[in-house]
Amino acid sequence: VGRGYSGEPYTEARLKTIAKDLGLKHHGIHNMQSTFYIASTKAVAFSRMLVNLTQYFFDHEFTAERCAEVVRQGGACKWPEWYRQGSSLYATDLAANHLLGEPYFDATQVIMGPVAQRVCCTTSF
Repeated sequence: VGRGYSGEPYTEARLKTIAKDLGLKHHGIHNMQSTFYIASTKAVAFSRMLVNLTQYFFDHEFTAERCAEVVRQGGACKWPEWYRQGSSLYATDLAANHLLGEPYFDATQVIMGPVAQRVCCTTSF
């Protein structure tokens, strides 16, 4: 989406594969980062999914066996390709693609527009 960065093309491809393996929808939207506005009706489900997916990444995606697989696929278990400390970013990617923007999800729904920029980035609190 151009405003954030959560990895290389390898990372994006791996996230799509994991989404498929877990039975999640993925619309190909990446780099959303960890700050977002979502509909209140989806906040609880999104938050739960984000926590559960982060735990999944911690438990399953950074074992010695999984990192060996990543290397065989041409990646590396380090930033910026596949990095344990990026687990919450990866979880955000999967949760957002699966739960948000139904019935469709595209980059225009996550790019910060002029109103959001004025409210979030120029207002003194």
